[in-house]
Amino acid sequence: MTIKFTNFNKTITTIFLVLTLCFMSLASFASLACASEAKSYDDIYAEYNLKTISPSEVPEYIQPIEITSDTQLVELLENAKVHATEQKTTTTYIGEENVKVMATRGTSQVLANSCDFSMGQLQLWASITTNGYEVTKATEYTQTTGFHLGVEYHQSGGDAEITSSKKDVYVWTNGTIDYYLLINGIIKLYSQPISMDGYIMVFH
Repeated sequence: MTIKFTNFNKTITTIFLVLTLCFMSLASFASLACASEAKSYDDIYAEYNLKTISPSEVPEYIQPIEITSDTQLVELLENAKVHATEQKTTTTYIGEENVKVMATRGTSQVLANSCDFSMGQLQLWASITTNGYEVTKATEYTQTTGFHLGVEYHQSGGDAEITSSKKDVYVWTNGTIDYYLLINGIIKLYSQPISMDGYIMVFH
């Protein structure tokens, strides 16, 4: 009985040592994997095409967003990409009662689409003029809302088009949302291309 008990203890000890070595190997592998996935600021700049600009190139009304860690930087850049690529054509139905209000006003402002960014929002609007039974004029414009001191929209194109039936308006815009970032005392510019459009059904 004594021999069997000793062999049993040796077996348990051996199993314990094997498991310990396995856990140590896994921990070392995980550490190496994390180290290989870690990115330097230079890696991030290259991946997202961040450009260095001088303070004189920052508009007076822009206050750069201060970045304190690489994690914060990647999170901001990834959120910017997601919001911009998720944009889809939206349809806005004015409704009979609102059409009557529009007719009395002559010209009304209609929100056609929007895109969230950082702590603000880029909005696409249409200024629509009617005579009570058809659209006579439409113009497109954009505006930013919320906290957007470090962000600016640079428009490269946009228009509001009245359909041939003169009942609806198609409005669109494209350009870049520019992020001014202060990283370790250096100002970086990140430009995210964006395209938004919307279809506004007025007389139906």
